[in-house]
Amino acid sequence: MKYFHKTIAILTLISMLFGCTGSEVKSNDRGNTIGNIANEGRVTQEKEWIYFYNFSSQNSLVSGLYKMRTDCTNITKLRNDVAIDTDYATYVNVLDGWVYYSHNGSAKTQGIYKMRVDGTDRTRINDDGHALFINVVDGWIYYVNLNGSGTYKMRVNGKDKTKLSDNFLGDMIVIDDLIYYYLDEDDRKIYKMRTDGTDEKIVCEDAPLFMNFSDGWIYYANDSDEQKIYKTRTNGADRTKISDDSSQYLNVADGWIYYRNLSDELKLYKIRLDGTEKTKVSDDNSQYIHVLDNYIYYYNWSDAGRLYRIRTDGSVRRAVIEP
Repeated sequence: MKYFHKTIAILTLISMLFGCTGSEVKSNDRGNTIGNIANEGRVTQEKEWIYFYNFSSQNSLVSGLYKMRTDCTNITKLRNDVAIDTDYATYVNVLDGWVYYSHNGSAKTQGIYKMRVDGTDRTRINDDGHALFINVVDGWIYYVNLNGSGTYKMRVNGKDKTKLSDNFLGDMIVIDDLIYYYLDEDDRKIYKMRTDGTDEKIVCEDAPLFMNFSDGWIYYANDSDEQKIYKTRTNGADRTKISDDSSQYLNVADGWIYYRNLSDELKLYKIRLDGTEKTKVSDDNSQYIHVLDNYIYYYNWSDAGRLYRIRTDGSVRRAVIEP
């Protein structure tokens, strides 16, 4: 028995050092985390695999939807039929062996697609056009139609499509039976409504960007106050400024807010939810910040926009796909 416990302790230490395990990645009933969806959902995880959109400003043939092991091995492009239409994949959700995403290619091929995690059985399940803020939750796909026809939900098989609103629900977050969002039509104030489209209510009159949710609080960059970081309860109470840093690409995970600091040359920072322990994570010009399993994934514009990852403590920084 002593040998057993010693072995478990050693394995735990190894996994902490190499980043193979860590905090909860995402709940089993949703295809990506809320913080990642706020950053266009370009990276997500299911079990021991990371799924990601790789962007190359220098070679479009390298761009596309990939998967890899959590230790950055077995990197595989899910589709190689570039002649048809390179997958420009955003709002990627992976659930129950299926990958769901918004494809923003040519006008003829835009829509919501799904395919198996090995890249087979790729199917367009919705041809409304470019879809944003896709939340795959409890067997439903919630999305906003960028072409201006409103906000919808449908089953993961594309059936039972239902219009929830005539409006563009920005930064849409689906939690339990509620949806949180902003309305451009009303000076980008924060609203909420039920997942059946009823009972719309205003939460806060701030103009939010990169909305996140954690434990009954909404976190956002407040465009009404130079994009400084704020939080408010879901009923609008206890509105609080967390940081004076002007910020973008907020991602709330494991008690921290990760963000691009506009007040310090677009570098990658983190701060506690109560505004303490502000820490610079990297000097990189970081865009689309994703957090999974003790790692931050971001597009590094200090290196031509390539996808990088770094541990949340600022160590073990590397490009995901080496040149």
